[in-house]
Amino acid sequence: MKNADLLTITNALQRLGFEVRVDALPDLAEELAQIADSTENMNFEKRLKLSRMHSSSYFRDYIDKKDRGIDSDMLKELLTLSFMEKRENIVFWGSPGTGKSWLAQMIATSACKANKRVRWVDFQPLYRELENLKTNMRRFESRLNYYSKFDLLCIDEFLNCPLEDSYAIQEFFKRIDDIGQCTLIICCQSNPINWSKLFSITSFGESIRGRILCRAKLINTKGEDLRLCK
Repeated sequence: MKNADLLTITNALQRLGFEVRVDALPDLAEELAQIADSTENMNFEKRLKLSRMHSSSYFRDYIDKKDRGIDSDMLKELLTLSFMEKRENIVFWGSPGTGKSWLAQMIATSACKANKRVRWVDFQPLYRELENLKTNMRRFESRLNYYSKFDLLCIDEFLNCPLEDSYAIQEFFKRIDDIGQCTLIICCQSNPINWSKLFSITSFGESIRGRILCRAKLINTKGEDLRLCK
C-alpha cells in the first residue's frame, strides 16, 4: 500500500477520534489488503459458479500455437474484454477439438474476474428450453429477458442439433439485440457462411446470422484435435 494511502487511513481514523500509532499502519494496511483479496476471491468464485461454466481456463495454461488460428497476442487482446465495451461478439468456429470452448472459457473466466455477469449455456439445452416454453408466453418472455441481461453470454455447440422450428430461437436473438446489454461468445463447428442453411426456415437463419455477425470478430480455430494430441 502506498504512503499516500496510509496517510489517508491515518487522517480518517484521527477524525473518528482514534489514537493512531503510525508505526502500526503498515501492519494494518497489510491486513486490510489481505481481507480485500480474500473478499475478491470469494466474489470471483461465486461469479464462476453462477456462470455455470463446465470449467474455468486461464492464460497461464495457454500454449502459443499460431497454426490454430490464434496467437498469444490476439488472445491477450481478447482477455482485456475491450470487445465487450464495443459490444462486439466473438465467434470461434472450427473442427471438433480445436480449442473453441477452451478459449471461450478463458475469456469468460477473465470476465468473471472483472466482475461481469457471465452465463454459459450449451445450445441444445437452450433450444429445447425455449421450444418448451413458447406455448406459455409469460414464462417465455421472462426467460428471454433473463438471458438478455447478462454482460457476457457464451453459447457452446451452436447449431449442433436438429432444428425442427426456428421461431423461439429467432426471438431469443432478437431480444438480445433489442435490449443491447449482452455480448455474445459463440462456439460452433459450422462455418458462419453456412449457418442459414441449417435452419428449417432459411430467412430465420439469415436473420439470426445477421444479428450475431453484424458486430462480430470471427476466429477460425485450426489444427488437429487437441484431445488426441495429449
